[in-house]
Amino acid sequence: MPESRFNLKYIILLIGISSCTFVISLFLMQILFALIFICWIIEKNIEKRKAFDRFTFAIILWGIIRIITVIFSQYPRESIRIFYKEALFYTSFLSLQFYFKSMTKEQITTIIKYFIVGGVLSSLSGIALFNFHLVDRAQSFSSSYTVFSSYLLIVLPVLLFLPPDVLKGNGRIASIILVIIGLITSLGRSNILIASLLVILSLFMKRITLLNFVTIIIIAGLLSYLSFENNKKELTNRMTNPGTLSDRDIIWKGAADLMFVHPLLGFGPRTFQQIFPYKDEFNDKGVAGWHNDFLQVYFESGIPGLIIFLFIISLIIYNMKISFILKDVCNPGIFFSLIALILSAFTAGFITSVVLSIVFVFLLTLYDSSVHKVKIINT
Repeated sequence: MPESRFNLKYIILLIGISSCTFVISLFLMQILFALIFICWIIEKNIEKRKAFDRFTFAIILWGIIRIITVIFSQYPRESIRIFYKEALFYTSFLSLQFYFKSMTKEQITTIIKYFIVGGVLSSLSGIALFNFHLVDRAQSFSSSYTVFSSYLLIVLPVLLFLPPDVLKGNGRIASIILVIIGLITSLGRSNILIASLLVILSLFMKRITLLNFVTIIIIAGLLSYLSFENNKKELTNRMTNPGTLSDRDIIWKGAADLMFVHPLLGFGPRTFQQIFPYKDEFNDKGVAGWHNDFLQVYFESGIPGLIIFLFIISLIIYNMKISFILKDVCNPGIFFSLIALILSAFTAGFITSVVLSIVFVFLLTLYDSSVHKVKIINT
């Protein structure tokens, strides 16, 4: 295990507070994760190398492919923006991977508790904004409803699959209910479906009791109903147009037209607005991406980028069995959070999102640290 030159209690506090800021304050999140990276820079190089593994290799490859696609971009002025838009993704990965591998089970548990508190507070703020008619769909102060919904989808499995000694009794059930209400009132249909499957799975895996399951369904359903009675504008719109695909049918039509135009290196990062042929047909003129990470990666970084993206996903799935061996706070909740995020990528996206990409790194490095510990135990 790598060893830090700092007292880890300060690093734990810094990472813990950072994990509460994902959708509460984008500015604060960026500042705090930048500070964590500065701490990592000061660490001894010999210790840093101990944290490197296949996930590190995959992320470095991903970064190299992104740089190459910027060089060969069809619209370099747009693509070059990734050097400051995506820098935090790589710096956060390197620093969090090192520090999580330096920590004990108890120290990581503390950070998970911070993460849960941040998720519950974020959900409460979104529910409040929705019920006070400040937004038509629940969202946070600094993030859209799509980011808010995907973020809560990530927090939910951590709560559902927590060991019973980490967050006990009514506090855990109340937290689950609040996160589910936030998800429902954000009206992200695919995320609500994934969340429902996760709740059912936690029941079958005996992570929640039947009584708790019924309690969650009744209370979350009732409070969500009351919220929609209070603010029904967007729900009414959905019920009036139940077949709406949020412009995804137009996106798919454009994808079909462009599929074989630049398959090797794509069009370059952040080029959706420049290349999409049917922008005038969108009902929502603010659409700025492919609403599907697999399409996004392919059209921005071509076949090599898609292969690396799939390689990262395959590493997560490959280590699934290992992630269930170590009975700690990371398992299996963090694994299911990553899977939920990957599933949501078919109808939304996280890999190029300023916020969700950092949440992904946070989860991935937590997951990697638990896998690393199992391998050490079995060595």
